[in-house]
Amino acid sequence: MKWMIIICLLPVFAFSFDLDDWRSITNMNDVYQIDIYNQEVWAATTGGIYKYNQNSGEVQKFTNIEGLSSTYTNAIIIDAHGIVITGGIDGMVDFYNPADNSWDHSFKLQGNPIADFVIGNDSLWIASGKGVGIFIREDGHYEFRDYFHNFPVIINEVTSVHLFANRIWLGTDRGLLTAPSDINTHTINNPEEWSIFTSQNNLPGDKVQTLAVINDMLWIGLNDGLALMDEQLTITKMNNWGEGSAYTVKAITPINDEVLIGNNRQLYRYTINSGRSLIRTFDSNINDIKNLGNSDYVVANSTDGLFFSPAQKRFKLDGPSQNITRFTIRDHSGQIWATANMFKKNIQTGFDIKTADRWISHQFSPGRWIELSCSNILYEDRYNNIWIGSWGGGIMVFKADGDTVYFHGYDYPGNALISTFDSFESRDQSNAEVYHNFLSPAPTDAANYEVVTAFRQDEHNNLWIGCYYPADGYQLRVTPYRNGFVSINENDWDYYSLSNGIADEDRSISSMDFDFFGVLYCGTYGDGVYALNPDNKKISTLTIDDGLYTNSILSVAVDKDGIVWIGTAAGLNSYDGLNVYKHTADETGQSGPLENRINFIFIDEFNNRWFATSGGLSILKADHSPWETNAWVGYTTSNSKILSNEVNGIYVDSKSGEALIATERGLSVFSGSFAQIRSDYNQVSGGPNPFILGEHQQKFTITNLKKNSMVKIFTINGVLVRELSTESDLVEGSRAIWDGLDFLGKPVSSGVYLYAAFDEEGSTAAGKIAVIRK
Repeated sequence: MKWMIIICLLPVFAFSFDLDDWRSITNMNDVYQIDIYNQEVWAATTGGIYKYNQNSGEVQKFTNIEGLSSTYTNAIIIDAHGIVITGGIDGMVDFYNPADNSWDHSFKLQGNPIADFVIGNDSLWIASGKGVGIFIREDGHYEFRDYFHNFPVIINEVTSVHLFANRIWLGTDRGLLTAPSDINTHTINNPEEWSIFTSQNNLPGDKVQTLAVINDMLWIGLNDGLALMDEQLTITKMNNWGEGSAYTVKAITPINDEVLIGNNRQLYRYTINSGRSLIRTFDSNINDIKNLGNSDYVVANSTDGLFFSPAQKRFKLDGPSQNITRFTIRDHSGQIWATANMFKKNIQTGFDIKTADRWISHQFSPGRWIELSCSNILYEDRYNNIWIGSWGGGIMVFKADGDTVYFHGYDYPGNALISTFDSFESRDQSNAEVYHNFLSPAPTDAANYEVVTAFRQDEHNNLWIGCYYPADGYQLRVTPYRNGFVSINENDWDYYSLSNGIADEDRSISSMDFDFFGVLYCGTYGDGVYALNPDNKKISTLTIDDGLYTNSILSVAVDKDGIVWIGTAAGLNSYDGLNVYKHTADETGQSGPLENRINFIFIDEFNNRWFATSGGLSILKADHSPWETNAWVGYTTSNSKILSNEVNGIYVDSKSGEALIATERGLSVFSGSFAQIRSDYNQVSGGPNPFILGEHQQKFTITNLKKNSMVKIFTINGVLVRELSTESDLVEGSRAIWDGLDFLGKPVSSGVYLYAAFDEEGSTAAGKIAVIRK
């Protein structure tokens, strides 16, 4: 059959077509350990690893996108061959070869957090969990040999590892363990091969923090002091360092004839004869120190990156202030906002904003203003005002006109602490508008402890504010808008109490959304779902007795079909106005949400339903029933580049074609097929061009399609070759996939082909495909 095609065709250009569906945004300034190779610093951080050249300023970052198994890294070492070895909290060990940009991964220690490495000849020893692992380098690769954890005492963690006097040494929370390092002649899985040194053997304590070998002596840094051991295994307690909890030793490195020692936030110069002298005090703890040669050294700090001396230079990377991300949005101007606080937590990290060129962190002080740093909810209203609710600090609003206002009970001025990776400013807020008496504090010992947990603007131009455990009993507050902002006339505000004999704390609101009829559905922390009809002020409830998995509701959202989706701590429910349904979790993500705990629900512009679960990201496709085959898609760390399976929040921005995924390990940005559904065909593209059949099972992908598109493939003469549709599972979301086969399942011949995309409204887009068949 031939078709008459009257469509403006795009010319064929040769280009690669790499679909990078994921990006990772992490904080890399919490540095746990560093190593030096060819005068470059390699840093293991809670957001991945990076390489920094102090002379050129060049930085190369590595996250899960670039090849890491896990971004939360604790340890790093470079061997004599230039292989970068890193390990993290999940127990995975990664081997990176910069020469050919290749990675090897080992999961043999998975579940046992990696704390430290040491290399002796071709043996790699790894402090991991409650034991020590060993890898042997053979034929250019490290192969797992064994994991030793049978010790004469029960320990909780191995904190450090070193080689000294032909023995392996482990710093633990119960003392210093040692055994012969030659595993070919000694069976060190036998507890009798191990010896232990504790405070009974002249150590200043039992919890070992770090080990170092300097001048044929083993230096032992502990929670309560410093000790040295000679090759005859005699321990000397260094009394001129000091003893007790104030004399913790976190890091040790030699420099010239002295030793640098990190003691919490203090850096000391130390000699055996003269004792210690303070060099400087940092704003955050010292995790590691390395000698750069001559008198130069670099210090790794928690939260503050690297510090170089004698240059007195601080090095930090741009990024969010931390990796735990619980709530995120993208505003009308394209800025990303993120918070880290959550229900009943007191994480005083404020909120972060990603502007066009950098991340900006916001915190507050002094006194009760600090509670505003417990930011937990973000909301942009239709007037482009950004509302920030906090756990104890009331509300802050970035108004569309650029002003900042506050709703809380503090009667004294505060300061906004504004910081970036290279700047800090304390801004006096005494001139900011502060509105009192609109919120009610929770009945706690702290005065004016005002908790705000939800915002929602209705179709009648009112803003609804959900509160936690207010003393006045009104969990809902509502105010009309006046000239682009809410009324600040107290007489215009209205108040609602959710009362049915249950404790006020249980009725506190966690989430809310409106249906088509203006009914407000409020999820509560312990009393199920309340449905409030603002017209007659009648309240009805949905509880476990009606079919909810639990009365602990984490998120509520109404989709474009009017279905109320209810995310609970124990499962996903839906409500159609008559019945409550249960949707069983499926760990494969193919027939239900990935996990039962539903942390957040987002309904996008095209009615795809996105679920943040404790097992990953789940999507229920638009126009699909939750019971249909192929209705669900799930993304986990096993099948995608999402940062963590613990997903806390979601924001889908149809304008940019990106979904922001808030996780416990950072912010994942997803630009896959369901995030890139478009309202028109202006951005349609396809590739790779040329499309080479028979090469690595390659497929031709057409992206940026409209919802429910169909794609047809034609010869240059208009003969229909193949149809791609959602029914055939060859179109999903915004993408169509062609495998180069015709209707009969045979590969097409080389030549130029045409693709045409159609939707139900008659819109079209087209392009050319240059096919080369090998």
